[in-house]
Amino acid sequence: MPTINCDLHIHSNASADGHCPVEKILETAKARGLDAVAITDHDTTAGAVRALSLQTGVLVIPGIEVSTKDGHVLVLGTTKEYEPGKPARETIAEAKADGCVTIIPHPYHYFRHAVGLRDRKALLEADAVEAYNSRYYIGTANS
Repeated sequence: MPTINCDLHIHSNASADGHCPVEKILETAKARGLDAVAITDHDTTAGAVRALSLQTGVLVIPGIEVSTKDGHVLVLGTTKEYEPGKPARETIAEAKADGCVTIIPHPYHYFRHAVGLRDRKALLEADAVEAYNSRYYIGTANS
């Protein structure tokens, strides 16, 4: 099975905390040798939809970072905008029923909507848990 180099948690300027347009994200991803990127803006798929329309040679995985009652949940493989504010496990179940992949990002970072601190059972129901987030260089944020 071939190795695929990808980043599954990228915000574009469609998110309040994203700074780059998707064109720049895809250009940079290609220059750095990434095969795929997931555009996962906060509570919107606008950036992902835009990225899907571009032909850059980098596979675009559409997604969204949903602001649940318990913290953030990444949903990959969708252009659907999930309703924010629901419990994390409810969002995870809905996304899985839609055939999507779910990931808990920054699970223990107290100031970043950490599902792992609020609903540990959600960590078991998601498909994956983010092990490292480049924004959080201290150990407690990535453990």
